[in-house]
Amino acid sequence: GMSAATRKLAGSRIAPPSGTTRLLETIRPDGRPLSLDEHLRRWAPAPAVRGARGRSALIDTVWESGLTGRGGGGFPVGQKLDAVAAGRGRPVVVANGAEGEPPSGKDKVLLGYVPHLVLDGAVLAAHALGAREVVVATGRACRDAVVHAIAERRRAGIDSGVALRAIVVPE
Repeated sequence: GMSAATRKLAGSRIAPPSGTTRLLETIRPDGRPLSLDEHLRRWAPAPAVRGARGRSALIDTVWESGLTGRGGGGFPVGQKLDAVAAGRGRPVVVANGAEGEPPSGKDKVLLGYVPHLVLDGAVLAAHALGAREVVVATGRACRDAVVHAIAERRRAGIDSGVALRAIVVPE
């Protein structure tokens, strides 16, 4: 794995590299969420993560990406993953899609238009942590898109070893 100093430096990146694909470039003209088939054609299946070495490599990749939380603090996601991985017990991944910053509208947009990207990330986090469950907390506006996306994934059997479920929480 990476040293603490390398992780700190990797987590300090502010802007994505030039030429980076934008998450919303695949929004459908009719405003419906991408189906699983459309998602897989555009983005391909998420990589498989196997064993402790694979989990460690995935966490290193998150650090190297510079990914941070989208809240006001911009907390490094790699640091969150490291903290949970060092803990005891079996973690549960919670994808907070409840609009905590209502003026931004980011959660509704991502879950409403490209829910499989969010679910891919949550499942990868679960694999990195050895979690067997992902809970997607969402407002009423996105519930149907998330429930439908989870059902598509379940039918396709693409999230082996990880159970996904959606819950509606207050806006």
